[in-house]
Amino acid sequence: MLCKNGRWKWILSRGLVTRVAKDGKPQRVIGTHVDITAQKETREREARNLELVAAGAEVNAVIHALIWSLEAEHPDMVCCVKLRSYVENRLELVAAPSLSMGAQRVVGGKLTLEGIGCACMAALSGQRVVIEDLTQIEVLKPYRAQLAAHKLRACWAEPIRGKDGQILGALSGYYREPRVPRTQEISSVVNAAQLIGVALERKRAEEAIKESEERFRAIFEQAAVGVAMIDSKTGKFLMVNQRYCEMMGFTAQEMQSTTFMAITYPDDLRADLDSMARMKRGDIRHFSMEKRLVRADGRLIWVNLSVAAMREPDSTVDRHVAVVEDITSRKQAEEALRESEQMNRALLDHTSALIVVTDAEGRITHINQAVTNQFGYTLADVEFNTPWETGVINKGDTPKSKERFKKLQKGEVNPVREIRLRDKDGNWHLVETRSTFTRRADGTIDRIIITGSDMTERRRLEQEILKISEQEQANIGHNLHDGVGQTLTGIGSLIDSLETTLEGDAKAAAGRIRDLMKQAVSEVRRMSHGLSPVAVQHRGLAGGLQLLAETVRTNFRREAVCEVDSSIVVGDGDREAHLFRIAQEAVNNALRHGRCHMVRLILRRLEGTECVMEVIDDGGGISKSKKSQREGIGLQVMSYRANLIGAELEVQSESRLGTTVTCRFHCAAASPVKSRKQTAPKFSGGKSKKKTSGA
Repeated sequence: MLCKNGRWKWILSRGLVTRVAKDGKPQRVIGTHVDITAQKETREREARNLELVAAGAEVNAVIHALIWSLEAEHPDMVCCVKLRSYVENRLELVAAPSLSMGAQRVVGGKLTLEGIGCACMAALSGQRVVIEDLTQIEVLKPYRAQLAAHKLRACWAEPIRGKDGQILGALSGYYREPRVPRTQEISSVVNAAQLIGVALERKRAEEAIKESEERFRAIFEQAAVGVAMIDSKTGKFLMVNQRYCEMMGFTAQEMQSTTFMAITYPDDLRADLDSMARMKRGDIRHFSMEKRLVRADGRLIWVNLSVAAMREPDSTVDRHVAVVEDITSRKQAEEALRESEQMNRALLDHTSALIVVTDAEGRITHINQAVTNQFGYTLADVEFNTPWETGVINKGDTPKSKERFKKLQKGEVNPVREIRLRDKDGNWHLVETRSTFTRRADGTIDRIIITGSDMTERRRLEQEILKISEQEQANIGHNLHDGVGQTLTGIGSLIDSLETTLEGDAKAAAGRIRDLMKQAVSEVRRMSHGLSPVAVQHRGLAGGLQLLAETVRTNFRREAVCEVDSSIVVGDGDREAHLFRIAQEAVNNALRHGRCHMVRLILRRLEGTECVMEVIDDGGGISKSKKSQREGIGLQVMSYRANLIGAELEVQSESRLGTTVTCRFHCAAASPVKSRKQTAPKFSGGKSKKKTSGA
């Protein structure tokens, strides 16, 4: 109906006959007109919104249309939509056409960032949230002035859900006065939220399809392997990627004009066709094989072929996907590896070096012929056992051997070691061992390789040479002591007699000569002790260390502390001499190179028959710039002596923090004698100006 102002309104017209004449004709009719313009406009808006969703309109357009529809239907309500941002896992304001920019910054910025807005609460709880008066909410207290400035007094929000129930966002309605939503408003917002959820799900589905298509095309076109779609009945190539063409030397058009049978090497075609027949019958869904293909230039290449059926709804196989990987280089490498393994096995079994191979857990997997020849063990005797389970390694060396093996398992490098090994007849051999490892492709330890050289005879000869050298030094020491020393003593006696016959300056001069002669006698005796460790021969190792400390105090005027357990009995004169020489060399290094002020000599028992001798100084240490000293002849001789007697030597040193030389060895049974500690007065002064022979 046309209104006076020119607008058209929708009217719902109803009529009712209230009076009828005798002839049956109506005499009075009552009619009503109801203005249904708002309802008609609402239905029209809903129809347009449904058309937008059904037509797959862009999501933002659908959301804005729904908000305009809601606000037109309910003029007192201002709406906005916030959606979940999966990148940052928070809500983001996407539509609020009737809110000012300032209001959008409040409700879509500050409240959303802090997670205290009405929409945030609804999205978090998954339930409808109604706030009748925003000024009464404590958490919104800091924003009351801003909300009031934009006339936002009440709010409620409805969650937007996907078809799986996942919360996608929230639709909020704001009022300018404190109140709660009416039933009609709730119904309208719920319907709008459902439509937004449908639109979002459609968008997600479309994006997933698009992404899947793009991913398939990217994989197909950019794959590092050849990919083709083939007609299963004719074998003709329907689609083929660039990599497949490059492998075969054909263009894409040439590949699509041929069949997989035509490019397969004749000797490999039967196995391929048999597998294809099984797949078409439904016996298998896919298969893999290695075969040869004939390139455009006639050259053969090896490929790894993987085939999967593409079944139609009626379960027939009309097409299949073939993936081929060029393994020509791998085949050549495998052949080269076989040849290399044969050569390595020949070298392994014909070398004189001892070689033992274990797995990562230490179980023996291979020994070479040299091990069998020198020790009598075959692989069957030791296979799948660890070296310490076979009884080959001396029990005393087992703990250290396990420690070294653990280092190898961690990828650490072990230094060269000499250990005692027992052959099948029970004889002991001194073997110099080296160990290394190989890694798998993922970096984990694959095998442990232990090589060794039998040093038994060499060490025996070296020990004999060293023994002869020690004897010669001892003879020189005896000659100094008994020859030169006695002669000087006699001269001293003559000077004493001469002094008694002189007077004045001559007598004083004779006295000075007498004192120098006595000093020379002392020097000769100390030199003889250094060349021939008589203290070790007559007092044992403990007495020798005490004499060494006294020599440091007397000759070098340095503080020397000697802490020895006199119950330790080495039980072998040669071993005692070697231990004494190690201590003597360590003290010499501390005095000459370290320029120390204090030396500590310690001899103590660790457990059972295991003992330790330590020489500790407070000198300059061995810095990185003095690597040559660390590898010098002195340290090498100490290590050599330790190896000769089956001891372990360790040198710890830091620049300007001193040096500690530790020698671990085994002694004989203990005797009931308590330990002693010898000290001497500390010297605060520097070095003695007089140079003397070393300890």
